[in-house]
Amino acid sequence: MKVLAVVTLFLLLADAPVTPEIRYFSTARDVTVSAPERQSYVALDGEVWRAAKPGLDDLRLYAGASELPYALREMRGGPSTGDQDVTVFNASKVGDRTQFVIDTGSDKFEYNRVSLKLSDDAKNFLARASVEATNDADLARWAKVGKYTLYDFSREKLGSNHTLNLPLSRFRYLFVKIWGLKPEQITGASVARRGEQKPEWIELPAWDVKTEQQGRQTVISWKTVPDAPLEGVLFNVEPSEKRFYRMVRVEDADGREVARGHIRRLKVTRGERSVEEDDVTLEVGAARSGAFKVIIDNGDDRPLRLKGVRPVAFERRLYFDPQGNAQLVLYYGDRKLSAPQYDYARLFEMEEKPVRALLGVSRQNTAYVPRPDDRPWTERHPAVMWTALVIAVVSLGAVALRSLKRD
Repeated sequence: MKVLAVVTLFLLLADAPVTPEIRYFSTARDVTVSAPERQSYVALDGEVWRAAKPGLDDLRLYAGASELPYALREMRGGPSTGDQDVTVFNASKVGDRTQFVIDTGSDKFEYNRVSLKLSDDAKNFLARASVEATNDADLARWAKVGKYTLYDFSREKLGSNHTLNLPLSRFRYLFVKIWGLKPEQITGASVARRGEQKPEWIELPAWDVKTEQQGRQTVISWKTVPDAPLEGVLFNVEPSEKRFYRMVRVEDADGREVARGHIRRLKVTRGERSVEEDDVTLEVGAARSGAFKVIIDNGDDRPLRLKGVRPVAFERRLYFDPQGNAQLVLYYGDRKLSAPQYDYARLFEMEEKPVRALLGVSRQNTAYVPRPDDRPWTERHPAVMWTALVIAVVSLGAVALRSLKRD
């Protein structure tokens, strides 16, 4: 049994986890921060996939020799909100609670989030709140909306929550009661109006771009970075093309279909009513290949007048706290690294207006040296691994035989 224990421990300790070191990153990019004391973000461009891992797991942000945590977000668009300041009045103390009324300004728009603005001394608290609502200007009848928890854990560095996440509502007035805050600590509020946020696209590297007419089809092909995720194709159609509807498909370098859909432009006027649509973007499900081909089926119509197509991906942003640093460096190009696990990312809360930092051009990391052969120990020494396994099996067999003889 001692032999088996030693062998098992030997195999478990053989493969040490890979940790990031600046010297093992092949690529570096300077990051210039304009507001070192505020939450910032850097927007990655399509060039990042020339050296980074496909999932961007090897990105690391450094201030000198210190690693800074970040949160990676994809700008896919979809339902979104825009905060608008609203009026708070009648703030007062009633018994053990603070209460006030919020005027959202109208009952014509939808909202589902109310953010309270608190004074600087409103720190390190855990409060409960209840919300009622009405559309009556006389504020006589109120409907119950819900109960909520507000907190600030600055001392423990665990973040804060000053937000009332309501069900989708259109009430003009909200009556808020809070246990755990003073009236003078409520300095204002904002309401998140619901809207639709468009996706943010970045252009991917493309070369050897060709456009050909093959029978009734227009075929556009190009080569690209194999690890870059193709997530959309933007068609630049001449403005003179006023009305069209064409089926489109996308194939990778092996001829596999990775997306199918249509592009169209429509402008129709009937009396006083008109319909106008311009849908010239085809979304793709993060296909990766060294080359792609777009095929437009023209049917019996003439080919569209195209200025070209743009292969794109959703913009990725790194949100971070600069911690007072104006100059940072983004490193990547270490294929052995796994994705970082930061508390900052797990507890990420985007501030109202984060500041965009400037991302410099990519350059070779002057300190770069290749990693030593850090393949799993079992891959580098298969003979020893199998020998250890055989020893383990033989040891188990010997123990079993001795047990049978004693029985």
